[in-house]
Amino acid sequence: MKRPLLPVALLYSGGILCGEFAHPPLRFLFAAAFVTATVALAFDRARPWLAGLLVVMTAWTGACWSAAILAPDDLRLQLGREAAETRLRGVLEARPRKGF
Repeated sequence: MKRPLLPVALLYSGGILCGEFAHPPLRFLFAAAFVTATVALAFDRARPWLAGLLVVMTAWTGACWSAAILAPDDLRLQLGREAAETRLRGVLEARPRKGF
């Protein structure tokens, strides 16, 4: 096989697409991924299928987690979800330096 990770990449992409269209609660996604991993470790015969499902669940959870509003002071709660043009103004407290 010339591309052994192609099925994994396709499964991961499918999980990201699931995260774009379906937004279940994060608790449910984490619990489902944990149960899938536990069952995959317990049953040898179903392990390849459950490993694929685990890849999908991992991508789905990651996609939903990155878009979730976790902080109570998130700007999306105050301004809404629609796109808007904004301006940001500020003052530099120190002069920029090269390097870290």
